[in-house]
Amino acid sequence: MANKIPADDYKQKVEYVQLVNQHLEKTNDENEHLKSLRSELSERRGKSLPEVESLRQQISATGQKAEFLKTRVNLLTEGNREQKVTQATSEMEDLKRKYATASGPEMFALAQQLIQREERINTIAGSEFAKPPTFFDQIWTSLKCVFTGFLIATAIAIPIGVCCGMSRVFMASMTPLISLFKPVSPIVWLPIVFFIVGAFITRPDESWIQPSFLSSAITVALCSLWPTLVNTALGVSAIDQDHLNVARVLRLGLWDRLTKIIIPSALPLIFTGLRISLGVGWMVLIAAELLSSSPGLGKFVWDMFNNGSSATFAQMFVACGFVGVIGLLLDRIMIVFQRMVSFDGAPTAL
Repeated sequence: MANKIPADDYKQKVEYVQLVNQHLEKTNDENEHLKSLRSELSERRGKSLPEVESLRQQISATGQKAEFLKTRVNLLTEGNREQKVTQATSEMEDLKRKYATASGPEMFALAQQLIQREERINTIAGSEFAKPPTFFDQIWTSLKCVFTGFLIATAIAIPIGVCCGMSRVFMASMTPLISLFKPVSPIVWLPIVFFIVGAFITRPDESWIQPSFLSSAITVALCSLWPTLVNTALGVSAIDQDHLNVARVLRLGLWDRLTKIIIPSALPLIFTGLRISLGVGWMVLIAAELLSSSPGLGKFVWDMFNNGSSATFAQMFVACGFVGVIGLLLDRIMIVFQRMVSFDGAPTAL
């Protein structure tokens, strides 16, 4: 077909480029289908040969490391994204000039090169190199994780604590469960939670949240909800009976009693529980990140431990110092809120 197009007919050449583009798209679709078939075949072979699958995983890990090092070299040398885009654009202009005067089989080859060069420019221009997380990125990840778990724990503990404080029967039924689960270590909870989360998130690369992050947050919630629950129940049960009698005389509904008498009266003890829960959650989080490989401070300490050099030993101590300072700041913040809801102005810091 390229032999029939005159060298000076630019309109037919443009239409020819479109036909070549459609041909390449169809070829790409067929290649993708072939890749999926090969992947399925490889997966079935891997199931029957676990040794081969293990070797493939090692090869894949080695390839990922090599790709990371290659990307790092690109970042540290002159071959960065902007220069690559400029170079590819210049090459494409040269191809356009050659294509304008081409004819015959040469025109087909140049049309393919034009399409491929344009796709490459779009890919390079929109690409972003993945960088390893910095120390402060890991601190931010840990803070997001601990507050996620803390909010989950608060949403569970306060309603149950209010019900326990309002009903002796409910409190009697919940006390054995609280005594049963409260001593469970986060090291025990984390594998269970990770297994359950992994059953729901089967494709982590396509999920909006990482399973390791979610598992750490749920583990924080399970270990930190008990102080808030117990203190909320104690605060509600300790409300002056005269206040409740006045509510009955005024014929206040359940919602009005909760929002105007019960919760405001129990707020000092509720915030005492929240303060303790946040401290427990921060302590649990570091241990959870060590085991779940969530990219936070715990993961940083674990990576430094595996490195084993004298410099990383010092970095571990620095990380421990940051853990303590952040825990202190979180505790001071909760003390400020606790004082805001205290009635007698008594000191709330220990």
